[in-house]
Amino acid sequence: SINAGTSPIGHYRDNMSPMRYAIRSKILPLIRKETPILARIQSSMRSNYLDWFFSMLANFGTHTFYLLFLPILFWFGRDIEARGLVYVLGFGVYATGFAKDYLALPRPMSPPLHRLSMSPDVNLEYGCPSTHSANSISVALWVCSVIPHSPSNKYAYVAAAIYTFAQSFGRIYCGMHGFVDVFFGLFIGYSVWALVYYALPLWDQFLANPSYLVPLACVVLIALLLYACPDPVDNCPCFDDSVAFLGVILGLTIIKGTIPFSTAGLSSFNIALFSLLRVLTGVTAVVAWRIVSKPLLFRYLPPIYRFVQGRFRALNLPRNYFLPASAYKIPANADDPIVVRPTKRIPEMIQNIRHRGRGASIGPQSQIDAYEAIANQHEARDMSPEELKVLSNVPERPLHYDVEVIARTLVYAGISLVSV
Repeated sequence: SINAGTSPIGHYRDNMSPMRYAIRSKILPLIRKETPILARIQSSMRSNYLDWFFSMLANFGTHTFYLLFLPILFWFGRDIEARGLVYVLGFGVYATGFAKDYLALPRPMSPPLHRLSMSPDVNLEYGCPSTHSANSISVALWVCSVIPHSPSNKYAYVAAAIYTFAQSFGRIYCGMHGFVDVFFGLFIGYSVWALVYYALPLWDQFLANPSYLVPLACVVLIALLLYACPDPVDNCPCFDDSVAFLGVILGLTIIKGTIPFSTAGLSSFNIALFSLLRVLTGVTAVVAWRIVSKPLLFRYLPPIYRFVQGRFRALNLPRNYFLPASAYKIPANADDPIVVRPTKRIPEMIQNIRHRGRGASIGPQSQIDAYEAIANQHEARDMSPEELKVLSNVPERPLHYDVEVIARTLVYAGISLVSV
């Protein structure tokens, strides 16, 4: 059988709406035309130091890093800054993931580009738009909008601009994105920041309403956003990232009515002491929630799913490459790929840092790459055995369980609740 992303052009034409396929067909030639330019830029600039710098910098622009870093801001009493970052990052990851699944556009081709990445999973994602670029500009703009506007903070503005440029250009240098991907990502990031910046006061007024309908409305809104995500044509993990961040946003909106930690009236010593205690208790609470919640949800949610699927089909959340609850039994040790896999890969990342020249890869790094490389040369004929052999060496992403959508949403909503 042919894996996701390795089918002929007809695979996309048959599995996408006419509008979707037409938009993809218009943008795809632009991405292919960028390849020689991107290859010249990369080959003219490459050095061991820049390889290490941009590969390391990319780790500080991922949603995994933000999910691990954001609770610390709450624990140190930076509630306003942290809430805004959660919103701009969460909706930015959702918007870019939505666009990636909708457009199904590949990353720049390799060869001639070399891929520089410490994580092999990103090669299984679509390329357009760039989530790193969207995150970088939205974070930079939010930081600039919450710090006091004075000449003494001019260096903070310069640092924010440098961070945005470095993250965006780094994706081009690393061979992970092209100009179309980066500029589209910057546009999404700016749009998300503008939406959050101007709508957040109204949103806070809505959340301040003591009615029980407010949290119910938040749950319905998150469910609608999940349901609205387009079905991926290939087995892309973008949806997993969107689910995780929407879960965090859900927990944050529910907990908004509580009194956040405030440093007002405390001495410097007490601020440091209370912050340290909050970090210790917060980490303990998050780890305990992860340990307890995942097995319980994976044990009790599948029977509920089977009941719903059998009696209320309109409430189902069907999705390509997700097994229905009636067709599986979840292993007790199933991992959450958003946090667990990156944690397990820490020794590998350290090894890559020590031997920074080994991070490069060339050739088809995903099923999408392999298909596009073949389609670019053989648009109208069937695949040969040699081509299928190439495709068989491409990493695959296993099927997921449909219950993971709700389980991951609840797990990350709980992380948000216990963190704040």
